Amino acid sequence: MGKRKKKKPKLRSSKGSSSIPKDESSSGTKLTSNDSAKATGTSKGKGGSRERLESGFDRYFFGQVAAVRPYLLLRLTLLLLAFDCWVDLIPHAGRYGVGDFNVAHFGILELLPTPTPGLYIGTLVLTGWLSLVMAVRPARVGLAVLFGLYTYGWSMSMLDSYQHHYLISLLLFSFMFFPVPAATEVFGPTGTGEETSEKDLRRGRVIGGFLLLVFVADATMAACGVRSPLDRLLGEGTLVIGLRATAILLGALLILMVDEGPKSEGKPTSAWAYVSFCVTCAIVYFYTAITKLAPDWREGHALRRLGNSDAFQELQAQAIGPEGLPVIGTMEVDSFWKLMATGAILVQLVGATGYLLAAKQERFGGWKRYLIAALGLAPLSFHVGAERMELEIGWFSYYMLLVLFVVFLPVEILRPVGAAFSWPARFLRERLGDAPRGAPWLFLGVGLVSSLAVAMSLDLPGTSVAGGLLSAMLVVGVVVAERKGRLSDARGWGIGAIVAGGAMLVSITLLNDVRYDYYRFVGGDHRRRGELVEALEAYEKANEYQLYPWCLSKGRERGECFRTEETARARAAELGDGWTAARSDRKEKEDEVRERLERQRAAEGDE
Repeated sequence: MGKRKKKKPKLRSSKGSSSIPKDESSSGTKLTSNDSAKATGTSKGKGGSRERLESGFDRYFFGQVAAVRPYLLLRLTLLLLAFDCWVDLIPHAGRYGVGDFNVAHFGILELLPTPTPGLYIGTLVLTGWLSLVMAVRPARVGLAVLFGLYTYGWSMSMLDSYQHHYLISLLLFSFMFFPVPAATEVFGPTGTGEETSEKDLRRGRVIGGFLLLVFVADATMAACGVRSPLDRLLGEGTLVIGLRATAILLGALLILMVDEGPKSEGKPTSAWAYVSFCVTCAIVYFYTAITKLAPDWREGHALRRLGNSDAFQELQAQAIGPEGLPVIGTMEVDSFWKLMATGAILVQLVGATGYLLAAKQERFGGWKRYLIAALGLAPLSFHVGAERMELEIGWFSYYMLLVLFVVFLPVEILRPVGAAFSWPARFLRERLGDAPRGAPWLFLGVGLVSSLAVAMSLDLPGTSVAGGLLSAMLVVGVVVAERKGRLSDARGWGIGAIVAGGAMLVSITLLNDVRYDYYRFVGGDHRRRGELVEALEAYEKANEYQLYPWCLSKGRERGECFRTEETARARAAELGDGWTAARSDRKEKEDEVRERLERQRAAEGDE
């Protein structure tokens, strides 16, 4: 008899390769540690955990990852994407299709009709709406459609020249293969009902996670030079800074110091798509560092041309002043910019290394894990600095700040933050229980009516068609889910549609000057081409939709904006020290175009 050949164990990776059930309605069993070990290719014996994945490649990409990381990365990114589409991208839609001329990013797209403002806005409205629905209840088919819509949105024309949109599309593509468990499978029950042995995050840590979630986000916005919600509410000053610091410290203490039992790291999962995206980020940082090795950048000339913001000018003044920079001291102007440029290269190299290690930081223990987390300070400083420089790069820095927080934060801190973020979904799931047969249709009806009504009321080109498409998409999704018995999915999409409709209304019409910006850009374009009738119509709409036409200013610095002149002037007088209030709308342009049009019509009448 010949020697029996030992059969090599196969690595089985299904969609998303998750050790956590994708849908709480799909199975009544609970995930045990043995189940998790089988799903990720590990086994437990007397010596602890032993890896069955033989090659280093398999262990890196298919080994265990804390489930909270892909969970939060997917959902938080989709939330940010929705508001990015609605708030930042729609205002520039008036440039599309001018003169029936267009150059697409890919030659094959030239076969499609020339993009128009209606096509572009409709695509963005639909993309943002679907992004929010998928954030509430992800589905692989929906994520695939979202990837296609977003990619087509930026690639239809070279008018969208943001290079980072390629990276966002890669992230959306990877989302199709992320594990998509229910929130209760990742964080356990909320504990608002009966206390159960499954509850691994107590109320104190969830409250701490909520404080970190809210105040770290607010502090990050302030650090980037954006007026944060807390600044708008209480005004800028030491009081707000102290409040942020106190809340963040209290949140950290509640998470790390309050004795409520063991600090669970949650059930692990296998998420090769998450790991692959971390590797993609590492490649991007490394490639960016290599491109900066050119003499123009290393000598500081390129950065000096970009660093015209007030923040960098103040930093330069400090560096060449008598006191100089901390530790470094006083230096010449050329040396300052050379130091900043070299520092940017080193920061990006450290960031690339950090992403490669952080993707699998759960494999490390003790101080090594926290050292890897500390490497995230490098990309953090880079992106905050990019925002302070006021570079025209859209919302790229916000995406990358979100990614690095999810990737680098220690899981002991990230899990309470995720538990606070997912608390409403888990609370609602526990209260509703298993979906009755008619529940999906109830949520479908409310979500459909609200989303369609909001889309058709926006008064922007293409929104009515987008409303019809999103309604059809929602109906088809719920019908298919109900026929397959996935009632929780159907109900989740209906709830997501309700949330998306409300968020679209608030972000476009109530909190931001999206419609004002769109119509003022359109009016200026028509005015420059001598199309006075169209310019007047656009300016009239722009001024109608301006939410806060009276703004404060002090030299180059721009302050708050207000609805009425009286409020603005009172605030300027309160601030004093050179602050003034003036109109920031297009009323003067509207009057100018109206006068030109009247003169033109009078001249035509005389002829």
